[in-house]
Amino acid sequence: GSEMCIRDRVQVINCLKSHVALDFKRVANADVEEPELQAPLFSFAAERAERGKAVMLITPEYVFKDVTHITPEFLAEKGIRALVLDIDNTLTADRSQELPDEVAGWLARMREAGIGLTIVSNGAEKRVRPFAEKLGLAYLYRCAKPLPFALGVARRRMQVKRREMAMVGDQLYADRMAAALYGIPGLMVIPRGPDLGAQVVLKRKWEKKHWQEYYDRGGKTL
Repeated sequence: GSEMCIRDRVQVINCLKSHVALDFKRVANADVEEPELQAPLFSFAAERAERGKAVMLITPEYVFKDVTHITPEFLAEKGIRALVLDIDNTLTADRSQELPDEVAGWLARMREAGIGLTIVSNGAEKRVRPFAEKLGLAYLYRCAKPLPFALGVARRRMQVKRREMAMVGDQLYADRMAAALYGIPGLMVIPRGPDLGAQVVLKRKWEKKHWQEYYDRGGKTL
């Protein structure tokens, strides 16, 4: 039941925390005045995260060809009023500061539909701030996904209930797992291009079986 799901998420979070050097510090993000907990980038033991219940937290729930295939109608059907967004290979190419025209149009449609939007990225401030400010989006950087704490910060800022928010991203071991640990839907997208970071390239190899598991269960690319 729901109590078991909550207990499973707590166990996985504790497992991850025990294998991650977080060294949290208080910093103020540029889109608000109050300080928030932020964390530096890290690497975690993926083999531990794959054990037991954690495996179920990694397999996708929904897979879209790209973000533009996530429609206001789909969100309304699911009762979703706010999205937390990854950047690299989700909204744009890895490490790019340029936004594709079709994604700009999609963001405009989301705003017109009244969908709240916040960028939640593991990237450094120098990568996230210029991109987000150019788009006029609220943002959080160095979020340490798959740990779900930044999702809670974003949700409170957008003033929505947990069941009204979803995570949009391309990485199963970061975006999908963070969504699952926080208890919200994960709307996964096919990566927009090649990965430039060695750590991400390595994680892609671990992801393959979980993507295949989605399709083996009858999942479709939406």
